[in-house]
Amino acid sequence: MEDNLKKEILSNVKYLKSIRPFSPKEIGGYISEEIDAEEIRSLILENAFKIGIIENTDGSFSLPGEDPIISKDAPIRKFPQGHVKILESMLENKYGDEWFKGESGKEIRERIRKIKNKYYCREEVSYDEDNAFAYAIYHLPGYYAAMQYILNNLSEKHIIGRKLRVLDVGAGVGGPALGFIDYIPQDVLLEYNAVEPSESKTILEELLRKSGENVHINIYQKTAEEFEPDGIYDIILFANVISELKDPVSVVRKYSEFVAKTGSMILIAPADKNTAIELRNVERKLSEKMNIYFPDICLWTGKKSRGKNWSFEVMPELEIPSFQEKIDKEGERTGEFLNIDVQVAYSILRWDQKTKFEHVFDVSRVMPLSDSHTQVTKRVDVIAVKLSHDLSEGKNALFLIGDGSEKIDHYIVVVKKTLENRSVFEASYGEIILIKMALVLWNEDENACNLVIDGQTTIERAKCIEEFI
Repeated sequence: MEDNLKKEILSNVKYLKSIRPFSPKEIGGYISEEIDAEEIRSLILENAFKIGIIENTDGSFSLPGEDPIISKDAPIRKFPQGHVKILESMLENKYGDEWFKGESGKEIRERIRKIKNKYYCREEVSYDEDNAFAYAIYHLPGYYAAMQYILNNLSEKHIIGRKLRVLDVGAGVGGPALGFIDYIPQDVLLEYNAVEPSESKTILEELLRKSGENVHINIYQKTAEEFEPDGIYDIILFANVISELKDPVSVVRKYSEFVAKTGSMILIAPADKNTAIELRNVERKLSEKMNIYFPDICLWTGKKSRGKNWSFEVMPELEIPSFQEKIDKEGERTGEFLNIDVQVAYSILRWDQKTKFEHVFDVSRVMPLSDSHTQVTKRVDVIAVKLSHDLSEGKNALFLIGDGSEKIDHYIVVVKKTLENRSVFEASYGEIILIKMALVLWNEDENACNLVIDGQTTIERAKCIEEFI
């Protein structure tokens, strides 16, 4: 198609988009040469994000809606069968129909073991095609689900629009990308830019190939250090890549400058201790300029958290996908290659001072956690963020908390559950709670501080604090 004809078609598209929905066939009636409607459609789709239009289910084009994306309340129970089929088809093409058996199955299982071990030992993992497939089998479903739960934290506050430009740095085999794309409605206009230097790119491309007409995919085979962001993005994502960067603070900080003023920077890491703590360290450096939207909100202006803060969220587990079931069934130990737990450390940062949970309580009336060392054996009132699930494993309920001022880790220990303190069990991850009359004790084993919750203690959730005061 000649350039002049392209310009003529796109000029008509730009004119009509602000007036009403239009079809490629209608556009064909306004131009000087006869041209097939499908060619016009292809040209429009190539330029749709730049022009700012979506294709509707009836084949017409229009502006995307103005209403923000609505959050999803239902838990994610399974990795979609469509994605399962694509991955299994790729495995069959690579290793044969019975890829999970014999030497190929044995090799895949050994690679999964090595990848897991290297993560725990904080060693570098290189992703050739075989390692990429092993990683996909074990990790793809979990990161798919986690991404959607994380997005809920933004959509609950109605701050995800219907035209989105996303940059996924270190996209890997595409778990977060698939989760993101499946999360948004079909009438959202999305430009999804993925940066992935390794051979994982092959799997990523295939999984994203049928993402929908309103999803415009760009994949760049470069490292995070090499890639130069182009313009402003509504969301920039670093998922399971921070621990693989030589200088994560400087790299992530560079990308943060390309986050829109009403956009979000999302950092995700595995829930294990080393990677989760490293994510918090990067988060704190970024928070010198950006504000933490969720979960590790600072409740004290001018103060900084210095605790280790091994914080992660535990989400509902998934059904076992068939590719994990097949590879596990042929293994020596049942369950070794099943990874249906969904738990990750993550942080959402923004420029606009928004936070997911807010409160109107006068913090001068409570003690900052940074002062807890002066109050050992005394009872105190504090306002804090709930930063864990129950860590007790059946003993006295135990929760990590923080307020953005703590110099060491702080835990709530519930030795007596009452109607007055049960809100700590009801509060969600990242929610703000007000604690009155907690007993401060030193935790020698963890080099931490315990706030003991007993019959004298009252706990209330942030949304009820005004009534509580």
